[in-house]
Amino acid sequence: MSFPTEWQTVRYFFGTPLKVRFPQSIPANQWIWWGVLTWDNCKRHPQRPFVLRLWTGFWSMVVLLGSEWCHNLAHAAVARAIGKPMDEIHVILGLPRVVYHTLNDTSVTPRQHMLRAAAGPLFNLLALALAWVGRRLTRPDTPARDIANVAAITNAAIAGAGMLPIPGIDGGAMLKWGLVAKGRSIEQADRVVRKTNLGLCGGMAGVCAVATRRRKPLIAVLAGLLAALTLAVGMGWIKE
Repeated sequence: MSFPTEWQTVRYFFGTPLKVRFPQSIPANQWIWWGVLTWDNCKRHPQRPFVLRLWTGFWSMVVLLGSEWCHNLAHAAVARAIGKPMDEIHVILGLPRVVYHTLNDTSVTPRQHMLRAAAGPLFNLLALALAWVGRRLTRPDTPARDIANVAAITNAAIAGAGMLPIPGIDGGAMLKWGLVAKGRSIEQADRVVRKTNLGLCGGMAGVCAVATRRRKPLIAVLAGLLAALTLAVGMGWIKE
C-alpha cells in the first residue's frame, strides 16, 4: 500500500478540491482529542463504566473536530454559492486548512471576500444555538449533556476566535476587505489591521494577567499566545 507524498485530490466539496499528503494528513488530532476528552470524562465521572466514558469521549471528539470541519466547509459552500470557489483545502493532521493561491485576488470583490470569510463563524453561531437547545433538552451529568457542553464550548470558541481581526483568519479578512470596500487601498487596509492587532495585543496581555492572578492557567496560556501572535502581527513580523 502506497501513500501520496505530493498533495493529491481525494474528492471535491462545493467545487473545492480536498487534498491529502503523507505524512502531513495523518489524522493525529482525532486520536489525541479522543484521548484527551476520554481522560476528562474519566476524571469528572469516575463512576461510569469505562466503555461509556470511552464512547462519550469519542462522540465529544467527533463534535469538537466536526465543528472545525463544518466551519471550513461553510466557507467552501458560500464561496461556491457566490461563484468564487476556494482554491484548495489541505488536510493537516486530520484537520482542514483553507488555501488561497492569491490572497489579494482582485477578481473577487471586497463584498465577496467578506461573505466567504463570514460563512465559517456564522455556521458556528448557528451550531452554538443548536448546542444550547441540546443542553436544555438533556439531563445534567449524562453523556448527552457532556457532548452538548463540548458542542457549545467548541462552537463558541471557534466563532469568537474566528472573529478576531488577525490576518489569516476570518475576522482579519473581514476587517481588511471591509476597509477596501470603503475606499482604502489594500496596503492601507493592511496597515490598519496591523495597528488593530497592536491594540488587541494589549487587551490579550491584560486578560492573561487577570487569568494568572485568578489561577486560570488554560485561559492565561491562550491569552498569552494570542498576545504574542497579535504583537508579532502588529510589528509586521508575521504577515498574511
